[in-house]
Amino acid sequence: MGRSIPVKFSQKEFKSKKATVAYFKDQREVVKESGPIREGSFFEELKELYVRYCEITQWNLNNREIYAFSVDYETRHTGQNYGTHLCYWVHFSPKDRLSFSVEKAVDAIVNTAENNDR
Repeated sequence: MGRSIPVKFSQKEFKSKKATVAYFKDQREVVKESGPIREGSFFEELKELYVRYCEITQWNLNNREIYAFSVDYETRHTGQNYGTHLCYWVHFSPKDRLSFSVEKAVDAIVNTAENNDR
């Protein structure tokens, strides 16, 4: 079993990938209830997470500015079933939004850090 790799966002450092994912997932209900967030420290943490993920995966933002983040359900097809999952959405305008996976973003960031440490 490998060692945990610390993950840093803004002013926070998490002891592991699992702790980082849990931190963001634990905030979902609060963000869902409050509506889209457009400012504040949690907005900046989500923005850093998303932008770093885009840079690592070479996902082109096409000069779009991040307007807000929200949490809502998304329908996903897995195998022969459909299910709804609570997930984060990045907003580029009031009507232009994309869902994104915190797990995939954190995985990409940690994997890049591991490869750079080698």
